Amino acid sequence: QFDPEASIAAGTPLFHADESKFAFAGPKRPSRPHPNMQGYDCVTKGDPDAAMAAADRVFEHTFHTPRYHAGYLEPRATLVWTDAAGALHIISSNKNPFRLREMVAQTTGMPLDKIVIEPSFIGGEFGAKSLTIEEFPLIYLAQATGRPVKYIRTHADDVRSTHGRHASTVRARLGTTKSGKMVAMDLRVL
Repeated sequence: QFDPEASIAAGTPLFHADESKFAFAGPKRPSRPHPNMQGYDCVTKGDPDAAMAAADRVFEHTFHTPRYHAGYLEPRATLVWTDAAGALHIISSNKNPFRLREMVAQTTGMPLDKIVIEPSFIGGEFGAKSLTIEEFPLIYLAQATGRPVKYIRTHADDVRSTHGRHASTVRARLGTTKSGKMVAMDLRVL
């Protein structure tokens, strides 16, 4: 399903029936309303239903945002090589070097102490440079050739093929007094 709302409807097929075999989905919370949800959180303060019922006016709107690129200017850049001792070195603009190291160990079978992540200048990233794009193909190429391999994306490549902000649907309900004071808010973000 490509529609987020339909993907969490009752009876929808599961994306990963055995989540233990899908290592990169992240930690799961048992309280998710549907197993197709990767992340879920619910924050409640006070009694929103009572506050909404007591409001003089209630405004409800639904907003849709498209998928979009984070808008950073510096491209992703990666350099990978294996040294004489067999250690794998990765210089990357990935902002999460420890998670990248774990992912490389998990996918290659290499021990953590043989993987050296050397963070480089990240520049702007606005939440978008934690996903690994080039590192795995470059690891394969460096190991296959025995030579360092470098890749620098063009801006057009980044916009076309990296992950951006997911499209979203936000339902907002706001309760106010006659004077305009907000007394209740209920948001559902998918």
